[in-house]
Amino acid sequence: MTIDQAVDWIRRRSDYIGQDIRLLSCSTGALDDGVAQQVANKMGVKVLAPTTRVAVYEDGSHNLLDDGIWKVFSPGGSGGVPYLEGMPQP
Repeated sequence: MTIDQAVDWIRRRSDYIGQDIRLLSCSTGALDDGVAQQVANKMGVKVLAPTTRVAVYEDGSHNLLDDGIWKVFSPGGSGGVPYLEGMPQP
């Protein structure tokens, strides 16, 4: 799936009303100009994305693997900033 296809899919979802986005896709926040930044730019909202692999379990819980962190990407930004526990989630 291309970034444009993913953005189109998100926009067409009936439950998407312009809110910030969390990507549960491995390493989508690893590069400053990567997937998460491009989604933030195209959607015009903040995007929370992991820098490494994500394990997602049957109950919906998830963990970052390989010492990964979450990063927040803003529209028009030049890369993500680390997401700190306790911050409001996008």
